[in-house]
Amino acid sequence: MRYFIKTDDHANLEALETVVGDMRTSFGAKFLKEGGKDRLVNLGDVVGYMPYPNECMDLTFSLTDENIVGNHDIAASGGSLQDFNQRAAESILWTRNELRLDNRRKLWTLGATGKYTIRDGNMIFAHSTPIDPQDMVYVENKLRAYAGFFREEANHNKFAFVGHIHVPQLYKLPSGKTEYDDIVGKRVVAIDDGKREVFTTRIDGNNFLAVVPSVGQPRDGCSKTGYVVFDSDDKTLSFVRLPYDIEKTQRKMTELGFDQRLIDRLAIGR
Repeated sequence: MRYFIKTDDHANLEALETVVGDMRTSFGAKFLKEGGKDRLVNLGDVVGYMPYPNECMDLTFSLTDENIVGNHDIAASGGSLQDFNQRAAESILWTRNELRLDNRRKLWTLGATGKYTIRDGNMIFAHSTPIDPQDMVYVENKLRAYAGFFREEANHNKFAFVGHIHVPQLYKLPSGKTEYDDIVGKRVVAIDDGKREVFTTRIDGNNFLAVVPSVGQPRDGCSKTGYVVFDSDDKTLSFVRLPYDIEKTQRKMTELGFDQRLIDRLAIGR
């Protein structure tokens, strides 16, 4: 089966539509809800920061058969803003006012029912880390990858997919290895050249942690949107990055009076 995995849309409709369109045109994706065989998994934070919360939620929930709650989703449905900086908190307050009641209920339900992870056979999907996912810890490096996933023996034969940090990464623990020093991996680097880019690797072991690129607000120095495809039959993992209409999103944010720093960061991937 092919798993198409996206995360951190953050109400950026132009980016999300570009991602879904590329899944269809480049991979011929047809999702389960459409009568196909491919699965679309949402790792959370559909809302926050940008101007299309309802549109992104409508598109996401119409296609995904699995949805995980992110910290912005929880906050937008009425959760605490204590851990958010000022710009993020202001965007969440705006989002609360914009969300339709049905969409706010969907996000609240995901949080209230503890939908922090999804397990499917030997695969684990989470917004932050598979271990203690409710703590919303960032996977920033090999140490965090070990603490948040590899250190538990029960995860040694698992494939994990997470988001939250907006910086794509890939970590592997070779077969027969169990310790922190055995982990290999790093950021999956993309070039901000305005061209579609795909990094594909064959999984030669039975254990990895993939940090999926952000759809709506990349923070790795590359402005391109992105997603991940995993083929569980031939064990190939692809990180896809592609350009989208950033200026259209920026114009809408300006029209609505969003913080200029949120607007500017889109063009530089920060």
